[in-house]
Amino acid sequence: MKNDDILKAAQRNKIRGKEFENREETLSTMISYITSIIVGTILFVVEYYSKGHLNISLIIVAITAIGSDTLYKGIRLKKKLSIVMGIILSTIALLALVAYLVIK
Repeated sequence: MKNDDILKAAQRNKIRGKEFENREETLSTMISYITSIIVGTILFVVEYYSKGHLNISLIIVAITAIGSDTLYKGIRLKKKLSIVMGIILSTIALLALVAYLVIK
């Protein structure tokens, strides 16, 4: 093989490696979000049935994490849909926090 062929093959492998890394990073982020929502929901339900009152603070934490991450990625990658979704989720979390503080 010529040096140019070797260089091109190495560049292709590097690009494939980055694509795989990005895909896995996205997948791991989504799994962590889903896990935090599931755990928050389970704790919410357990507290509701054991103590008889609603505590939405755990759900607020999960929504805040997802909203801030989505907003940050949207701004960094200049994706309008992610920015809008991040703003919507952050607003929902903020309104839920205000409602939680007012009710409590």
